[in-house]
Amino acid sequence: MVQRDQPQSVITGLAALTVMAFVGIGIANPDFLSFASLSSIGFQFPEFGLMALAVLPTMISGGIDLSIVSIANLASIVAALMLKDGHGWAAMPAAILAGTLCGVLNGVLISYARLPAILATLGTAQLIGGLGVVITRGPAITGLPEWYSSLLNLLVGGFVPFSLIAFAAVAVLLGLVLRFSSVGLQTRLLGANPLAARFSGLSEARILIAVYAASGFISALAGLVVLGHANSAYADYGNLYVLLVVGSVKNLGHYAASWIACWRKRPSSTAALT
Repeated sequence: MVQRDQPQSVITGLAALTVMAFVGIGIANPDFLSFASLSSIGFQFPEFGLMALAVLPTMISGGIDLSIVSIANLASIVAALMLKDGHGWAAMPAAILAGTLCGVLNGVLISYARLPAILATLGTAQLIGGLGVVITRGPAITGLPEWYSSLLNLLVGGFVPFSLIAFAAVAVLLGLVLRFSSVGLQTRLLGANPLAARFSGLSEARILIAVYAASGFISALAGLVVLGHANSAYADYGNLYVLLVVGSVKNLGHYAASWIACWRKRPSSTAALT
């Protein structure tokens, strides 16, 4: 008899709970399922959802990233400055590069300086946030080109927000990478048992830097979405998002934990990497 992986049942359960929650709230308040309500949710959710996706791989690797909001704000500031200066073609790449470099910094501090992830990212959150304040000198950056906010607030097909489609694309791509790529496998193994991962020949530093670089990359995407929705860049935007994001990812953490538990039962999985 073939034993099925536990994560499949977890995904099914979470999907069922989501449907039940929507149905229950819709029955209690019929306006919840109206076009206006769903459209509002679709506009507000992507920036929060992208930050949750940024935290996810770091938690699977056994760490955490508390600097996601600061990275997102710095990315939005970089993009806003370039948009105001008329360099719209380079605004998005520059913002994504800034976010990725911040993630690399986190990875280096954790892997080479051997700092605990929670302390390293808490410190860089303050550092990056302070850098944003220095760049903006406090006030928000406004006066952005109209085309940028129009793009991020576009309704595809007259119903689906463009930013929601972008979130879904990132979620699918991240899921495929974590599930089917060698980097994803190594990340899960590192989170399951760091000592065994080292003895199997995995480069802990390379994996952690890649994971936190990906977290910075996704955080920068969240910053670009925030910039389009707010039509401004502010160094202190969304300070409470960190607590909300970590709390929401906790449920996904149960999924990751069950996934890791399955791989712990497969001693031959590390042999596949050699």
